[in-house]
Amino acid sequence: METLESIRILMVEDHEIVICGLKHIINSALPEIHHIDTAKTGLKALEMMQHSYDIYMIDLELPDISGIDLIKSIRQNAPEVKIIVHTMHNELWYTKQLDQLGVNGIVYKSVNSKQIIEALTSVLDGKNYRSTTTPATPAQERRAKKVRKVLSKRELEVLKCISQGKSTAEIARELCITVNTVETHHRHLNEKLNATNMASLIMHAVAKGLLPIE
Repeated sequence: METLESIRILMVEDHEIVICGLKHIINSALPEIHHIDTAKTGLKALEMMQHSYDIYMIDLELPDISGIDLIKSIRQNAPEVKIIVHTMHNELWYTKQLDQLGVNGIVYKSVNSKQIIEALTSVLDGKNYRSTTTPATPAQERRAKKVRKVLSKRELEVLKCISQGKSTAEIARELCITVNTVETHHRHLNEKLNATNMASLIMHAVAKGLLPIE
């Protein structure tokens, strides 16, 4: 594995919620990695290629060009660079296409934060990584719907504020409740969504459609 301090990552993702979640996950697990840049469009990512990144983390759905076309361009200009795709698509034909393009890692947005770190460390070790996921069973879908119903209106309001990066004190002022009440709602959200930290809370909420990405 390369020295983590020297690793340069370009995260190509147009949703601020996901960017914040991914950065928090990486900073918490791999604090030695100091250089993480972001690009919210494929064209911006192509402009930034001049900075010679070691790893590209790419969403397939971008506002200007497709993630597939971006990967093709990166491979033409920097065939040795590592590419990790972070996507909601787990269809077999997508996976086969990414394999043909020589993508080093595939991580689905529905998985937990642990797999994101596993993908990074595996790719840095020179290994390919494929996220482990299976289609949701009817029972799992029912449980996901139940989670949405279990969350109170106030918990959803707190969740939205958390996703916007607001502090506990800011949330308390905005919702006209006490700091202790905000912390209680936050704790209940972690329990109901099986989250261990702010990043996993946001990622689980996005995956379950509780934080629809505009």
